[in-house]
Amino acid sequence: VRESLLAAADRWNAELVWIRNPLQPCHPFWQKMFVCDHVQTRFGESHVLQLDNDMVIRSDCPSPFELVEPTEFAMVSGRQSPQRRVDRASWNQMAHEEWARRCDVSPAPGWTHPNGGLYLYGTKTFELMFAEIISHLLPTGGKHDLGCDECLIVNHLWTYHRSAIRFLPPDFNVNLHQNAGWASNPV
Repeated sequence: VRESLLAAADRWNAELVWIRNPLQPCHPFWQKMFVCDHVQTRFGESHVLQLDNDMVIRSDCPSPFELVEPTEFAMVSGRQSPQRRVDRASWNQMAHEEWARRCDVSPAPGWTHPNGGLYLYGTKTFELMFAEIISHLLPTGGKHDLGCDECLIVNHLWTYHRSAIRFLPPDFNVNLHQNAGWASNPV
């Protein structure tokens, strides 16, 4: 994983920042909400590709920075398997509705549920959105159930930044268990 991220950062002329310690004393799902401010404070206005530490980047992966403007918020679909339902009775929809109720925003449709391991956004455009999400940490008791980070982000985007939502092509989110041939690509 580390080698693939280092190689991608070099190919894309990007600065790689590892967050090794909690940014705030809260659950890891909530930690993701503090990254935008952390980067903005440390580097100023930035175009951020925020990845979980279990993401592997292929050596032939194009730069997502070239596909999405800093004024857009890019994600990858959370539906990595065709068996994953996305209709109105799906787990995704139930989770979106519960987090929308907790945070007083509109629930995003189930098909918009992202994989929370990859977000691409500009700090200037989305810093206030993350601050608004963080404001719900204490009122919700820091709950971290029901796809917390994905629901928090996609519901806020759906409510306040719907036109900025972009989904990266499906090749940016491949499940190795279902696509064994993918791993033959050198990192």
